Amino acid sequence: MRPGPSLAVTLVPRYLDLTDKPIRARDLLQRIAQNEGWIADTDELVERAETWEPLFLRRVRAELSELNKLGRFSAFAMNSSDPNHLQGSAFVEPRDSPAIAATKNKRAHMAEYSIALAALSPSEFEVLCAGVLSLLGAESVRVTPYSADDGIDFYGVVRRRRTPDRGLGGAVFDLSQQVSIWLLGQAKHYSRAHVGTPDLRHLVGSVELAKSGVSGSANRRYEDLKIRVCDPTLVLFFTTGTVTSAGWRVAESSGVVTLDGEMLASLLAENEIGVKDGRYSDTAFSAWIREQS
Repeated sequence: MRPGPSLAVTLVPRYLDLTDKPIRARDLLQRIAQNEGWIADTDELVERAETWEPLFLRRVRAELSELNKLGRFSAFAMNSSDPNHLQGSAFVEPRDSPAIAATKNKRAHMAEYSIALAALSPSEFEVLCAGVLSLLGAESVRVTPYSADDGIDFYGVVRRRRTPDRGLGGAVFDLSQQVSIWLLGQAKHYSRAHVGTPDLRHLVGSVELAKSGVSGSANRRYEDLKIRVCDPTLVLFFTTGTVTSAGWRVAESSGVVTLDGEMLASLLAENEIGVKDGRYSDTAFSAWIREQS
């Protein structure tokens, strides 16, 4: 890709930190073009940035729209007051509600979680993923044996049981009384590797076999995984690495719930996992993981 607005969009995360204040798009373009060595002459730099700005903004909005479709993380965002300005996605705007401001302040510390995730062993990461299921509302969460797990690393079930209103004098039907939603997933701990369509396809096949009770082991691997014929099942794929473009397309078209390293770090930060006395603690984070096993 040659120097220009399209390439500049891919470089924005290098030049905008999570909490950076709003900056005009053309000024950001000048910074990128200058630091990347695209243009040396100052006058040409200013002129080129102004010319590139409209296309750059369109590409930025398209990129953010694509990320938002699956709830993917972005380090930057558009300023809500001025459509020509970009900012860090954790920058707190004056008009933000207290709830949004609090979430952004928590997200601002996600770099600590990215470091912590990278430092985990593969087996520790599987236990963490089980903890994430609990954060998502699952119960009866299990981590399968680290080896010979038939492709399923963790699973749980969501049961939304509403307490009956005794004052009504009789049973009142509620859909949640009969529905159990199963969550089955795989954990891939990679520091820099990309995961893609083969990993997702393998997981989908493993889930289908598990639902049918098929195992390569002499003994049934998942004794308490009792999925009824009509129970809805969600397939989850968690990784500390990144997902290829093709992988995201497969995830979107197939319905596999996919979280990459940035999304997991953001989720953990927003739930303040491992936070003690208002600050992130490696010791508290490790203790939380041990509690999930």
